[in-house]
Amino acid sequence: MSDGSDGSDGTDDDTDSDTTGTGAVSRLADGIESVQLGMAGELLGHADDLLADRRVTSGELRYLAGRLTESLRDVKRIAESRGARLGV
Repeated sequence: MSDGSDGSDGTDDDTDSDTTGTGAVSRLADGIESVQLGMAGELLGHADDLLADRRVTSGELRYLAGRLTESLRDVKRIAESRGARLGV
C-alpha cells in the first residue's frame, strides 16, 4: 500500500517543498510559465501587425490593450516569482 511518498525520506513528491525547484508542482508551474511567455510573444507579434494596419478600429485597439494588459500581468508575476526564487 502506498503512503503517497517517494519512499526514500517520507516526503510527498507532488508537494516537494524543497528549494531545488524539481518537484512536480515546480515543473507544472514552469510549464505554465513557458506557455504564458510564448503567448506573450505571439501577442506582441499580433500587436505589431494590428498597429501597422491603418484601418484598425477603436474596438480592436481596446481589445488588444486588454489582452496586452493581461499578458503583462502574467509576465510580471513570472518575473517576480523567479526573482523571489533567486533572492532578488
